[in-house]
Amino acid sequence: MTAARQNTTQSRKVGLLAGWGRYPFVVAEALNRQGFEVYGLGVKGHADPALAELCAGFDWIGLAKLGGACRHFRRWGVADAMMSVSEWRESRSASLARRESVEPRNATL
Repeated sequence: MTAARQNTTQSRKVGLLAGWGRYPFVVAEALNRQGFEVYGLGVKGHADPALAELCAGFDWIGLAKLGGACRHFRRWGVADAMMSVSEWRESRSASLARRESVEPRNATL
């Protein structure tokens, strides 16, 4: 990673809307390694509570209240957000987990 890129990512905040499975952990770990500050929202009854340990801020949100995710992320000063859920087929999740770089470009708040 170049010094210029490292400086731009070190202070960037990224929102992670997390569902069930291992993949939200893979995404959070990759973002942390790249210098992003991860703020997580776990879908109640789906996300693993242990994900909070990888996040600078973490809260729970109901499945029917996903519109409130934008408000949560804005309160944390997050401008970019992504959703991460493992797929049912383990083979697909495993292939996604092997990716070395995760770019938070799914949504801008």
